[in-house]
Amino acid sequence: MADQILTQDELHKIYEYKDGHLYWKIKPNARKNIGDIVGCLDKTNLYYKTRYKDKNYLVHRLIFAWHYGYFPQMIDHIDGNKSNNKIENLRAADNKSNQWNQKLHSKNTSGFKNVVYNKFKKVWVCRFKVNGKHIMRGYFKTPEEANQLAIKMRKEMHGEFAKDF
Repeated sequence: MADQILTQDELHKIYEYKDGHLYWKIKPNARKNIGDIVGCLDKTNLYYKTRYKDKNYLVHRLIFAWHYGYFPQMIDHIDGNKSNNKIENLRAADNKSNQWNQKLHSKNTSGFKNVVYNKFKKVWVCRFKVNGKHIMRGYFKTPEEANQLAIKMRKEMHGEFAKDF
């Protein structure tokens, strides 16, 4: 999305921010009025989106730039909720750190992030991807035991982007 065109000054002229939402300060088209909430939910990716001057924007990116004056490479929703666009829930991220904060994958069988079953050794292990390679740590009888090490390793490796759910 070509959002680099809008400056922070322009964003402040166009939008008002309140409690995780933007509101129109201008009348952008015939269907929208001053004071209307900006954006609609994209049911495909669950982000709020909008159009302004024939360009598409993700609302959380506009909110971030409205506050901080720039558009980072990516924006991470700290709580994992893509529709929670409160500024305290948004932080600049790169692709790698944004992936660290993802929720549990739907194909996960252990119930814990970074915990997999090794069917050959019949044990649970911690598995992380580092620089494109999988590393395995520890052998455990239960996924809960493996998860204790996984939590510790995530905090060490991912810092503020570590997520346990």
